[in-house]
Amino acid sequence: MKNKILKTLSMLFMAGLISSTVNMSVSAKASAIDIVDKDGKVYEYQYQALKYSASVAALDSTSMDAKLYNDFLSRKASVKAYYDDVNKDYVSLDIITTAVLDGTIKDEGTFQKFMEDKTTRPIKLSVSKITSNNGQILIDGQITGTTPSVDMNSIKCSNPLDYMSTVVTFRLSNVSDPQDYTVTVKGKIAIYNATTGLFGVTLDGKIIVSDLASTDFVVSKISGANTTISNIKDIISTVKQGDSYTLPSTVQATMSDGSIQSVNITWNKTADTNQVGTFTFNGTVNGYSNKVTLTLVVNKTNDDIFKYTVNLDSKMNDKLQQNVSIKLADNIDSTQYDIYLQGYFEGRKLTYNKNLNTFNYVIDYGYPNDTLYTENDIRKIIRIQKKDGTIVWNPSNDTYVGIKYIHDDMQFIYTTINQEDNYTPPSPIKVTLNDDTIKDIDVIWDKIDTSKSGKYVYYGSLNGFKDYSWNKLKLVLTIEPKTNVDESKIKIQHDDVENITWYMPETYVLGNIYIYIGENSSKEIWLRQVFKYHGDDYIYIKQYVINIDGQIYKITPNTSDIKYNYYSGGLNVAVYDTNINLDLIQKIASSTKTIIRLQGDNDSKDFIISQAEKDNITNILNKYNQMLGK
Repeated sequence: MKNKILKTLSMLFMAGLISSTVNMSVSAKASAIDIVDKDGKVYEYQYQALKYSASVAALDSTSMDAKLYNDFLSRKASVKAYYDDVNKDYVSLDIITTAVLDGTIKDEGTFQKFMEDKTTRPIKLSVSKITSNNGQILIDGQITGTTPSVDMNSIKCSNPLDYMSTVVTFRLSNVSDPQDYTVTVKGKIAIYNATTGLFGVTLDGKIIVSDLASTDFVVSKISGANTTISNIKDIISTVKQGDSYTLPSTVQATMSDGSIQSVNITWNKTADTNQVGTFTFNGTVNGYSNKVTLTLVVNKTNDDIFKYTVNLDSKMNDKLQQNVSIKLADNIDSTQYDIYLQGYFEGRKLTYNKNLNTFNYVIDYGYPNDTLYTENDIRKIIRIQKKDGTIVWNPSNDTYVGIKYIHDDMQFIYTTINQEDNYTPPSPIKVTLNDDTIKDIDVIWDKIDTSKSGKYVYYGSLNGFKDYSWNKLKLVLTIEPKTNVDESKIKIQHDDVENITWYMPETYVLGNIYIYIGENSSKEIWLRQVFKYHGDDYIYIKQYVINIDGQIYKITPNTSDIKYNYYSGGLNVAVYDTNINLDLIQKIASSTKTIIRLQGDNDSKDFIISQAEKDNITNILNKYNQMLGK
């Protein structure tokens, strides 16, 4: 047994050389060891945890802390690879062994060079991660040899407010983190309370524990739970000088569970293809510690293309000279040459006729990006491949460049819509050109986003025309907040004695905080707020301390206003029902994180407001505004 431990410790020591090679700059760190079992499955153990477990096993192989090492011995048929925690890659054992020896015995620089050489290092692996928690071995977070299930002995049923429904609470067993699982009870989704470690759900009717069977509970793991980004490949793109190119907004990432996902990426600068050369961009992805490198190679365009500048008569009178003389080479066949006219509607092509020795324009859509332009000296660029000659312009109704004015006051547009509405800005629009003809011109608008309320300004460009200030369209878009009400998440109860109708969240009996609406027979409506505690422990509440994104608020209630109830099975409930503090409630609903502390004389209870509770508050507020006719 000790010989096996020494052999394993030696192997772990070799892995440690990667992170602590003598007198050299560290380029990588082996944070995990990957082995293959007799069935060919690959398992991963964290280096430090396994090293510690092996050390414990050398002294007492029956110790709880030795179980990880014992599991390693029972599974290992061979070592497959190590995980490089810096470069986020797997490095195979047969490759790394030689490099470690070269780097530590023969030549220290050899090992460092190896670790920096990305062309020879990484391999792809799909692994199952082995960890230990209080002596229990877990595979990918699940206890080995077990199935996540409901602890039937933990189930409690209560009817805290009425007998029309039952609150069922319970725990999960055989899981390391219950938040990675969803549970449905008789078809209804249970809500997990991280403070108590309990799931809870409200079922219709009066139910006792013996009414529930294990088949009433369905436990499933949330897809992608606890997955992280393992690797993102660098990118190489090649374009021609002057081409339109935009850096990608998403990239493909290899996740820790072996899946491939598309993730958002931001870049340190924008791309410019006007200069020839090789350019490097660094991208950042949330949740990924490394930078993603994009190499953009901008190649030269055809060097034989000849540019000739045609000057306009004036800035506002955008009419070309009718005849422009250019020298031609001999023996030119009839063909087409590209001509790009900046400021014109789309592009044009010139057709050369050998006998007439003229170029006549024809419409050819495809507007260039690299034609010359200055604000004070507007110029048109003709690009004719290799050849010179005489260009004769034959204007027609489609030959136009300048815009005299835009019709129907469309240059400044003011519109109000609702949040998340589908909205398309106007296009095309009517314009009058400098030759007094009227055209319908398409508008290229900025991307419209209606997901957030507020006032936003967007700009539109007339397709095919230079963006002079007098050609630019401005859209002022006011987006009203979304007031949709999800009626399925509102429970309605009627008090036949006082003739009052109550509107409350469907899951109000489980909430730590909620609001509700009252409406009497005179159609008067009002809001109330409730702080509620329910748990196994008893607490006599003196104060509520609320932390909303770091801002502290305190509420000191009259002790007689808090109602306490105690139910069979040990469930304690404390309800503080009071007039609403609308400003406070709105801040909680829109917060990133809210923590509420129930402060007693000698003890306290903290709980975090869940997103579901915030959504319930927003939904009731929307219902309240709807009832007010807002």
